Amino acid sequence: MVPSLYSVSEAHYKVNLEPRSTIHRLYTGARIVDLRDGGDGFDFLGFHLRLVRSQRYGKWYCQMWPSGRAMASIRAKVKAVTAPRYRLQQPIGVLVTELNPVLRGWGNYFQWGNSSRKFGEIDSYVRERLALFDSKKRQKSGRRWGEVHTYAWAAGLKVHRLSGSIRYGQPATGVT
Repeated sequence: MVPSLYSVSEAHYKVNLEPRSTIHRLYTGARIVDLRDGGDGFDFLGFHLRLVRSQRYGKWYCQMWPSGRAMASIRAKVKAVTAPRYRLQQPIGVLVTELNPVLRGWGNYFQWGNSSRKFGEIDSYVRERLALFDSKKRQKSGRRWGEVHTYAWAAGLKVHRLSGSIRYGQPATGVT
């Protein structure tokens, strides 16, 4: 059976159901992960899962967000679109239309869980890459954050924003 996003949410639900005293170690195939004290987590299907203690209630919850490898993958895809010198001939709108489906697809896969901080990082990275591209195109140096490449400039490009698209799923229910 091929693991799916459903199996991630099912494992997430089971970890949240188990009493804290019974969850100690989890075998992930390559190594044993110690889940006590929330210090260690594991990557599964592009997500990083980790037990995190709630600051408000003191309970332990399993949280998941995009893994480091998934973050590196989307950064590489964004850079592959914005970095080549031959693209300087094209208008920036062409790059945005090429980037939007990539960002939308990646965001739809990782919208579940606790991904808002990582989504903010990717949004900032996309804005930075587009600012660098625009500066190179106009033969200027630097990012020119305060002068030209403001948040309003980025919003005017109609780049798909990942921030604000997080969904917190309902716990899975057992079939009886």
